Amino acid sequence: MSLRAVHAGTGYQYLLRSVATHDADPQGMALSDYYAAKGTPPGRWIGSGLQGLNSQSVTSGATVTEAQMAALYGEGLHPDTDQMMAGGKPLAACKLGRSFPLYTGGVDVLEAIATAEKSFLAVEGRRPTTDERGQIAEGTARPFYSDEFGYEHASGKDVIAWVNRERDQVKQAVAGFDFTFSPVKSVSVLWALADENTASRVAVLHHEAVAEALAWAEDNAIYTRVGTGGIKQVKTSGIIASEFTHFDTRCGDPDLHSHVLLANKVQGPDGRWLSLDSRAIHQMHQAISARYDAILHDLLTRRMGVEFQAHYPHPDKAPIWEISGIDRRLIEAFSSRRTLARPVYDRLVAEYVEKNNRQPSQRAAYALWQKAILDTRDAKKPAQSLSEHRAAWREMAEKVVGTHAVDRVVGEVTGQGRSEVSRELFDAQVHSRQVAEQAVAAVTARRAQFRRSHIDTAVSTALKGYRFEGAEALGRAHEEVMATAMGELVVQLTPPEILDLPSPLIGPNGAGVDRHANAEKYTTQAVLDAETATLEAAHTPVAVIATRADLDSALAAHTKAEGWSLNAGQTALAQHLVGAGTLLAAGVGPAGTGKTASMKVVARTWQQTGRSVIGLAPSAAAAAVLAGDIGTDCHTIDSLTFTWMGKHPNLPGKSLDALPVSIKPGDMLLVDEAGMASTENLAALTEIAAESGAILRLIGDPKQLAAVETGGLFADLTRTPGTPQLREVMRMGADTDQADATLGLREGDPGALALYNERGWITGGHREQMLTQAVEAFLAGTKAGRQSLIIASTNTDVDTLNEVIRSSRIAHGLVDDAHTTRVARGDTVGVGDTVIARTNSTLYAGDRTYLGRVINGQLFTVTGITDDGSLAVRDQSTGQDMLVPSSYAGKHVHLG
Repeated sequence: MSLRAVHAGTGYQYLLRSVATHDADPQGMALSDYYAAKGTPPGRWIGSGLQGLNSQSVTSGATVTEAQMAALYGEGLHPDTDQMMAGGKPLAACKLGRSFPLYTGGVDVLEAIATAEKSFLAVEGRRPTTDERGQIAEGTARPFYSDEFGYEHASGKDVIAWVNRERDQVKQAVAGFDFTFSPVKSVSVLWALADENTASRVAVLHHEAVAEALAWAEDNAIYTRVGTGGIKQVKTSGIIASEFTHFDTRCGDPDLHSHVLLANKVQGPDGRWLSLDSRAIHQMHQAISARYDAILHDLLTRRMGVEFQAHYPHPDKAPIWEISGIDRRLIEAFSSRRTLARPVYDRLVAEYVEKNNRQPSQRAAYALWQKAILDTRDAKKPAQSLSEHRAAWREMAEKVVGTHAVDRVVGEVTGQGRSEVSRELFDAQVHSRQVAEQAVAAVTARRAQFRRSHIDTAVSTALKGYRFEGAEALGRAHEEVMATAMGELVVQLTPPEILDLPSPLIGPNGAGVDRHANAEKYTTQAVLDAETATLEAAHTPVAVIATRADLDSALAAHTKAEGWSLNAGQTALAQHLVGAGTLLAAGVGPAGTGKTASMKVVARTWQQTGRSVIGLAPSAAAAAVLAGDIGTDCHTIDSLTFTWMGKHPNLPGKSLDALPVSIKPGDMLLVDEAGMASTENLAALTEIAAESGAILRLIGDPKQLAAVETGGLFADLTRTPGTPQLREVMRMGADTDQADATLGLREGDPGALALYNERGWITGGHREQMLTQAVEAFLAGTKAGRQSLIIASTNTDVDTLNEVIRSSRIAHGLVDDAHTTRVARGDTVGVGDTVIARTNSTLYAGDRTYLGRVINGQLFTVTGITDDGSLAVRDQSTGQDMLVPSSYAGKHVHLG
């Protein structure tokens, strides 16, 4: 389940774009009518809070109208506001507490539209309809649009699209929260390819799981706040929500899912209309999501005989439980497609050529790309019936696995076609502690401290690996496992209430009213022990040092070889690392301050004393860079700790002999980017150093990217008295203003952005403008011989950027688009394309011939494509040629 805030005004309207044109209640429709209707079924009202509206039309299961949504989600009014005003009630009587403020942000066109709507209300004595609101916006905005773009004949669609983009730039009140419940892909595949009756049963169970998850959320995640500053969190009378069922993804793949739009209006215990406590919703949304998944899997198993099996796309993450019997090829085929802007761009170019009898200039081409990107995102697909969708999905599935396999889908995945099950029947006495330990381990692998909601989520996820008997069995199992986990396996960090408070100031949890639900923090004894052992190592004396004379010798050698000397800070860092005399010592080196030079001198100093330096880094790519920087063999941190902690399937744990590198007394384990090392890994390295007689030295920056796993310990280590920190930025040379700004950004100082803004290095605009401008700058930089990089926040934007860049490279003859192949994420690549490897792997041909090794993040240029889709590539850093087999390229290579 995903969660997004929906804003007042027109934020709700995306849910209405594909609603079927009929207004019939889907509950009362014949099955054939339901499947034949164009578009998706209309929304329906759900939630315990509906009773507080005292409405005859807004009741559980009733159809949602656009006017009702406009009132509730657009302005925070009673859904029946139009009817109430028509009956003579004033607007004030239609408010549910405070109505939503609509902000204009000082934007002229938005202020003019707001004024026009107020004038309509004053003159007509009613709110404008949705159509009238659109007419007001278009008529008011058109002169502003003409002034902005110098074009007087724009379509109404373009004018409204521009207004909406302007509104998107202005912060608006939160009108509600969209909970999108979507099952695993195999469930949607079964629903898409099964006969209509079976598909309807799947859909019914999906809605039942949604209802159960929301009922749990009303008891555990839905609150409002009262008192000064919202100090007290209180229960509500329930949610007011509308559920919309959608059938497919943006690119047309089967995706049975429900958008449940919770209104940001709830009644408190005293009947007042207030806002939802959004903090509780955001904290609990993963727990709600995991509940839905577990409930749906249980329902499908008990009601339809469906079995699930674990799939491990990422070895370090929880498995994805997919339906047994659904061919993996179908899951991949219905998961890999995406909506592309390139076909839209090609159509716009063709129209441009037909109209102007010439190809668009570069500036015009970028304008066409902007329109293509916008149209791709906002385009409304032609309404299709569910029957039409199903016919298309079946046709595609038959191409992937054949007609016979598609015909057998239902029998293969239900009790009709299975003779055995793979999951155990849950037994509380046997499994409760086992599942509790599994859940706690999953949480502590990612965070050192956590909340009850994190354990709740992990328990739901773990319970998908079991079957249950009876409707209440899953709920009972969840309670039993949670009791074991919270009562026996965790340590509460949040102290109990320390004040003797009067009863009015004590909440239902026995603490003060200012302590809200899910506020308590927890950890485990294992995490505390790991942190304690590592922190104590920073104070544990060892007789393993290098003298100042040793360091001076290395410094002199560095100056002679490089032609420049280390500054005082770099020298102090090197001195600390070689002469601290403790089992563990750390140093802080912010980006650009020259920590690499210090590390190089440290390595040379240590090696000159006859001892070895073993370089370690968080990733294979980082280890390769470190090896080049300090001139010694380097490894990933995990290559040591994975085996040491007993996780290797064939080698013993806690054994120095089992490690991939020989560590002798007096050696140094030198860790770069130590801030990205997990607590578990730092503790394991500390144990290795202590056991071998080596020392552990850590360099990094606690202000930079932290560990993906449980982290934060490096920051604590840097607070050890005497830990040096580099403070002079070397990378910017004489540009001291920029150097100071980078240090300001590191500390999170917004004022540091002023320099970048003054120099014109920050630009803003709408999404499509920013994407094309980024591409333009990237291509200009690469053309000038510079290495350029674009970073985007979403995969969708990355895909779009790659499309535009690739199109330009094709147009300039740098990429051959005549002979291509498909790789991961659905990317199309040809000779000349830049691609990136995303997984560390040793590559072999089909006959087990060794081809080479690739590491995550390695960039290549495609130099050839074989008939089976394998890629001949050249490493962009080393120039080395190699062959990447199609089995790897199809899963782990995409455009870079």
